[in-house]
Amino acid sequence: MLRRSAGLLMYRIGESGLEVFLCYPGGPYVKKGGDFWMIPKGSVEKNETHMEAAIREFKEETGFRIPTKKFVDLGESMQNKKKVTSIWAFYNDENPPPVKSNTCKIEFPPKSGKIIEYPEVSDGKFFKEKQARKIIRPKQIVFLDRLIFRLDSENQAQVYENWMVKE
Repeated sequence: MLRRSAGLLMYRIGESGLEVFLCYPGGPYVKKGGDFWMIPKGSVEKNETHMEAAIREFKEETGFRIPTKKFVDLGESMQNKKKVTSIWAFYNDENPPPVKSNTCKIEFPPKSGKIIEYPEVSDGKFFKEKQARKIIRPKQIVFLDRLIFRLDSENQAQVYENWMVKE
């Protein structure tokens, strides 16, 4: 059975072009400095739409308010054999505050009986598109490509008119 996840890709247009907001996971298994940056996303719960899950997960993982109800549908993509992810993008040119993530609990070290709590996301920031391509999880590059296609194929005003999905 396929697992479903959903998330939001925040973007802005800076002086040097497209910038996207990515998050770095927290926890004991993450190797600092690796190519693990990601789009904030998470599991779709029972009785929840994909859009509702995307908004909830973004707020939980970043602590940010979402300043719009207009989203660009970037579709879905298989992230592995058992997981499909749906992503929407939204424009926000504000400088966000520091990430304030929810926390998770796990047994660590494994089978030790010791429970630790850690932030699900340890960092988040805007990256220029070319840099984002180098550090984002490879299976999520498709969402950058789709956003760029939509922004390149029409001017920004037309993107808002033609591609936005209302909450």
